[in-house]
Amino acid sequence: MKPKLLKNFLIASLVFSVSLLLRLPYFAKYPLFRSDELYENLWSYLIASEGFFPLTNTAPFIGALYNYLAAIFYMFLHSSWGFRLLVVLAGSITPVVLYFVAYNITGSRVIGLLSSIILASTPPHILVASHVAWSASLSPLFLTLSLYALWKSFRTKSRFWWVIAGITVGLTVQTHPSTIASYAGLALAALYVLKVRKVIGVISLESIWCFIAGLLLGYINMVLYNILHPLYSVFFVFQAKWTGLSGGFTVLEYFRRLWFIVLEYFTMFPSGIPVITLPHHAKQPLFYVFLSSFIALTVLATVKSRIGRALAIYIATTLCVLAIGTRGAMTFNIFGFAWGPHYLQQLTPLTAFLLSLGVRSMWDFKTKHLSGLKKFAKTLLLIVVMFMITVWPLLNMFGTLAFMDKSDYTNEIFLNTIYAVKKKFENIPVYVMYEVPYRDPALTTFHLVAVLEKINVYPKMNKEVIVGLREAALKGVSKEVREKYVKKIIEESNREFLKDIHRFGKGILITNPKEPTHKALQQLKLVGFTIVHEEVVRASNIPVYKVVVVGIAKTS
Repeated sequence: MKPKLLKNFLIASLVFSVSLLLRLPYFAKYPLFRSDELYENLWSYLIASEGFFPLTNTAPFIGALYNYLAAIFYMFLHSSWGFRLLVVLAGSITPVVLYFVAYNITGSRVIGLLSSIILASTPPHILVASHVAWSASLSPLFLTLSLYALWKSFRTKSRFWWVIAGITVGLTVQTHPSTIASYAGLALAALYVLKVRKVIGVISLESIWCFIAGLLLGYINMVLYNILHPLYSVFFVFQAKWTGLSGGFTVLEYFRRLWFIVLEYFTMFPSGIPVITLPHHAKQPLFYVFLSSFIALTVLATVKSRIGRALAIYIATTLCVLAIGTRGAMTFNIFGFAWGPHYLQQLTPLTAFLLSLGVRSMWDFKTKHLSGLKKFAKTLLLIVVMFMITVWPLLNMFGTLAFMDKSDYTNEIFLNTIYAVKKKFENIPVYVMYEVPYRDPALTTFHLVAVLEKINVYPKMNKEVIVGLREAALKGVSKEVREKYVKKIIEESNREFLKDIHRFGKGILITNPKEPTHKALQQLKLVGFTIVHEEVVRASNIPVYKVVVVGIAKTS
């Protein structure tokens, strides 16, 4: 192996190993499962188990790329944590790709390594883009891959690289359409760096056709979907109430969104949990050291480097475009936070690149006329700055995760119950008692995770039910019609459950902790059954759900 290739291989291996080690702790435990994440994984479960072949994700403006990749992992692992392992690996690969992007653009292996180290230790990229198992978590990886391919296209003018660039851009937009904001930012950044005349000189008609061919190939399933359902993905973006394009857009609303997104962008870096931890950080002196370091590196990179200015243009443009397409809102629950606009994860790779340019600018500061003591002070300052933007945020993040774990605000409460059921009561029917999905988030979460863990759970969730529920929600079917549909499913499941529980002689009920158990037995018409065991599962003394084991009553 050539020395250059060997060096790159060793660096890539080291970066991947460090990234993986930082992403593996707590990956299955935190953040808490949300219905959005679980429904995307149910899509993958259907692909792996029932021969389901969707063209789109659960939302018709997102491609099915993630679902098929996740289905492959599920076929081998048969567990809910298998989906998260996919994004752990994708998140660990992203700093490696960023190393090659930064190295190729700047010609500096040091900047490439600094960029990858900063991204590898960035809390939001670890906690969201490398833990939450949904399509948007793949956006940073594919965006960075596409940037590498685009750079190669401009440098080599090769038809091959233009096709690869098109494919990777298509795959990126498939992961989430919000990445279009990044491409708007990258376009302006490229025009600034290369100048309009040079861009026109590089892009020929042939290269455009090669790029378009690659783009269609990388986006082929979405193209087919929008042919079969004429432009439905586009129309749905304007219909879905959670998008920023669905109505109520005014100048004041735009600036409200922009303010929230910018605030979240800057507050997600200290610990990964944005905005909510801000009052806590404001009491820490080190937070102001971190903020000063972050701002100083950004200013240095922008002032000293043309590429730094281009990256600043990219970040500013992306934030401005995201404020059009996203609402900018955050919700609370007993388990922490709902992650706000997860779309911001696409910004983390090039933010790390920008900070690395700032670090390099500090290092390159002329020391020729400085005394030995001042040179030492400069080196010490650089070490402090690197510590503050890499190690200190990591310590915050792991401290938060340890607190959540100690308080039982993790997925472990669901998984422990499910694993105990698998071990002690193999094939015994389990019934999760709730009338309407989402009305009881804990029971809904337990039910969906139990389906993915392949336990004998009721109400049954097969292809017809999962797709039916999702389509009803997406098409804006009235709440009353949806509840009627769910009640029909529950009635059918009740009959099947009764047969199953009589066959095995026992069963398990998962109910609301405040609901009297005898009421649940009456509702399911479990005549002749007695309570064998009853336990309330708590998270930090907050009742989450109740586990009731019932068996056939002994007759005298």
